[in-house]
Amino acid sequence: MRTWEDIAGLPEDGFGLAEAALILARDEYPELAPQGYLSRLSEYADILKSRVDIGSGAVSGEAVSAMNELLFDELGFTGNRVDYFNPRNSYLNEVMDRKLGIPITLSVVCLEVAHQAGMALAGVAFPGHFLLKYRGSRGEVFIDPFSRGAVLGEPELNRLLARAFGKEAPRVKDAPQLLAACGKKQILLRMLRNLKGIHETRDDRDRMLRVLNRILLLVPDSPPELRDRAALLEKLECYHSALVDLDRFRRHVPDADADAEFAQLWARLNQSAPPYH
Repeated sequence: MRTWEDIAGLPEDGFGLAEAALILARDEYPELAPQGYLSRLSEYADILKSRVDIGSGAVSGEAVSAMNELLFDELGFTGNRVDYFNPRNSYLNEVMDRKLGIPITLSVVCLEVAHQAGMALAGVAFPGHFLLKYRGSRGEVFIDPFSRGAVLGEPELNRLLARAFGKEAPRVKDAPQLLAACGKKQILLRMLRNLKGIHETRDDRDRMLRVLNRILLLVPDSPPELRDRAALLEKLECYHSALVDLDRFRRHVPDADADAEFAQLWARLNQSAPPYH
């Protein structure tokens, strides 16, 4: 079994998305055996291939309908609207066992099944609501796994943007970059940042530190996570480690010294850190 460190150091084509998501889940479930879940996803893909002619990898509306029927109608995968922020929704093993998830983890199920079936689906890191897309005969088609594979047009996409940004929301036609396909590591990063937000809300410091460590293995110089880990390490009284993170943060954010919050944290850490012996 590969480790998270292995995944972080591999190129995108060097690992499977579901495999990486299950490795991430082993942080919370150390005895998790990924192969059973991977085999189950392969079985889903085999069923899908037996029902529809995938052909050369091009995605058709018929193939997507068949995937939706299998995953959402027959197997019962659905969005967890009742307990959306439950961390179990972010772990692929739990999502597959309970058939409940949030947009990104349900998308991981779809992406893995589609990939193994030969369908060229892609993930879209849409603000506030992860989506899938494929290129149909009339252009790009956007799918919402959280809503049982519903196809979203421009009005629905704009409503999602309004929910994410409020009155300042752009229109999708003016921000096409929001509909770009994203890679596996971007998906994993977003899963981790979801967990980071959940653990921060619950003041679960141990789990938050673990997630921050995972993020910084994927993106070692991410300023938000360097700053957040420094602040967390201060609370855990790991002052020297916090100073190292904050110094790295300052190297990547040119105007950090002008930031009052940064200056206060830097001063507190320098005052709290005992001298080296």
